[in-house]
Amino acid sequence: MAPGGVVLTNNHVVASCPQVSVTTTAGQRLEATIQATSPAFDLALLKTKLESKVHATFARKNDQLTDLPIVLVGYPNQGIAPIKPLLTPGRTLQRYQVSRLGVMVPIRADVRKGNSGGPVIDESGRVIGVITAKIDTVSTFKQTGKVVRDVGYAVSNSVVLGFLENNQVTVTTADVSKKNSETELFDGAKPYIVRVGCWQ
Repeated sequence: MAPGGVVLTNNHVVASCPQVSVTTTAGQRLEATIQATSPAFDLALLKTKLESKVHATFARKNDQLTDLPIVLVGYPNQGIAPIKPLLTPGRTLQRYQVSRLGVMVPIRADVRKGNSGGPVIDESGRVIGVITAKIDTVSTFKQTGKVVRDVGYAVSNSVVLGFLENNQVTVTTADVSKKNSETELFDGAKPYIVRVGCWQ
């Protein structure tokens, strides 16, 4: 979530939604409107009436954050959709990739449905990308003969920050600072993440 009640998520999360809502980690649910979308980069902005005092801080656009510990904070499906956010630990892989969605950050983590649109957070508490997909294990095995699990992809800040700038959303960026524990990262993210609801 950014100042002004703006929420960043994936386009594929809201693309087919006649109505959208957001629910805070405190349980407050509000209606949201789709303010801007980029199907090309799988990003979307929602406008809400949320007034949070805590907003996401981002790594700078050109920071190369490879082979580093990260966490995902979101609502991954565990058989049923969770009501409360969950933390998933992981690590960025050794090099970025370029795809039809632009520059992607490959990560080693248990990415699940429900993580989409959520932040990838480094040890300093900075958002370094937005989760968009996980590797298709079956298709990869058919094509390569290799079993590859627990690999996901995030849209990198080189794309995310450009999308936000183009839509006049001002965010805070920061350099690397002290390392935080997973508990500190989780607690730091809770005030600015929301669960996006799609209503038919």
